[in-house]
Amino acid sequence: MKRLARLPITAVCLLALLWNGCIENDIPYPTIVAEITAIEVAGQTTQAAINPTTREVTLELADTVDLSRVRLLRFETTRESRVSPQPGEYIDLSKPLQLTLSIHQDYLWKIKAVQHIERKAEVVNQVGDAIIDVGNRGVLINVVQGQPLDDIRIVALVLGPSNSTISPDPATVHDFTDARTFTVRYHAVTEEWSVRIMRSETEISTGTANAWARFAYLSGSYAGQTESPTFEYRRRGADEWTTVPAADITTSGASFSARIAGLEPATEYEFRSVAGSMRGNEQAFVTEREEPIPNLSFDDWFQNGKVWYADKDLSDENYWWDSGNKGSTTIGTTNPTMPEDAHVVKGRAAALKSTSVLSVFAAGSLYLGQFRKVIGTSGAEISMGRPYTGRPTQLSGYVDYRPGTIDKAKNPYESFAGKPDTCHIYMLLSDKEIPYTINTSKKQFIDFENDPNIIAFGDIQLARQTSGYEAFTIELEYRSLVRKPKHALIVAAASKYGDFFTGSTSSELYIDEFSLSFE
Repeated sequence: MKRLARLPITAVCLLALLWNGCIENDIPYPTIVAEITAIEVAGQTTQAAINPTTREVTLELADTVDLSRVRLLRFETTRESRVSPQPGEYIDLSKPLQLTLSIHQDYLWKIKAVQHIERKAEVVNQVGDAIIDVGNRGVLINVVQGQPLDDIRIVALVLGPSNSTISPDPATVHDFTDARTFTVRYHAVTEEWSVRIMRSETEISTGTANAWARFAYLSGSYAGQTESPTFEYRRRGADEWTTVPAADITTSGASFSARIAGLEPATEYEFRSVAGSMRGNEQAFVTEREEPIPNLSFDDWFQNGKVWYADKDLSDENYWWDSGNKGSTTIGTTNPTMPEDAHVVKGRAAALKSTSVLSVFAAGSLYLGQFRKVIGTSGAEISMGRPYTGRPTQLSGYVDYRPGTIDKAKNPYESFAGKPDTCHIYMLLSDKEIPYTINTSKKQFIDFENDPNIIAFGDIQLARQTSGYEAFTIELEYRSLVRKPKHALIVAAASKYGDFFTGSTSSELYIDEFSLSFE
């Protein structure tokens, strides 16, 4: 009988595993997700919007950038990941670029570019705004009835990026009895645009409405020889129109506008342009909701282990507010931010008390966002902001501040030692795709003055002791009346420079009954 060669026991076991199909790699790899952490390219106009959840990066570039050849200046990923390209190389962003980052497994990321091209078309005796159809490369301009179509004077015709050329020269083209073709060239791109001019059936046109919660900005256009224009508006379905007073009308060339107030939130209205006996077309608009922010009264508090939160609970619906408490209780046992039941305006309040935890300065703070992690013994990473689409005009509330003398000061604020501490309360609205990431160890903070994503900002600062609770109102200054927010951030800090580990360990800030106004 033929005998089988004897195998080592390890080989026998291996064969048995193969036979049963049970081979598994039971050596666990560390859970490290490969992420793009920073990216910068030539011609970038805003900070890159990096969304680790969807693994997408959005880059806003100047209109002069050739998307097919974009120079990469900075590209950082999770340290252990493997990916190309490298800084100094050129990438093609004329369509979304897909990259695969690898750490034990692959992660597919997408990088896309956005360019805003300010196209415009204006002629003498124009009625209304030009209709610019980018997809079909067509332009339609209406002019008053008496305007000869063979004697058109073009005021402005911009159909491509600011570094593009257009031919023939629009200043030399006057006959528009038929549509005219213009050639736009930029980089290696050539586009043919058709421009048509027609006589309008009316000499006054109703434009668009930029509707907020309780007011709206109306626009229209008219021929210069008509009577002074205005607007009429009413709630949808109402019988009577309200006429905007002439003193509230602003004119600019053939355009006019007005701000109307006293509207109801989440309500449909309609309006039309008026000049003498002429009426423009009717347009409808819906006012925005007065979007709430949970627990502005600071009545709700939740304790999770050692940590206090100014939230009803930590569900996705209710977890809006956070503080430095988690960091402080990680390296010690102190909650710098706590509920206050005795010294209140109404219900409960928030007590923010700056202190020192294991010799590390910890400012009492409260903010919309989420504390992510402690970095070393004196650093933190924080997500600042919560999804929000409302457009309030004011943040009001009550504040009681008891500043101490600054006894903790670090670079670059060593000179502040011995001076009174300062509290800081502010609100900002941003159209950034994701919340801001603050990293105190890397000195990564929000640039309030220059961040292009900030739509509105307002704040108060106090370096004095208040006489108990004092009412305050922060006026939000909007840097754009058209852009709409995607995130809101409210911050209250007993020590303004707490992010830099500078302040007084005896400063106390009490806040209560915050509210938003949309008037």
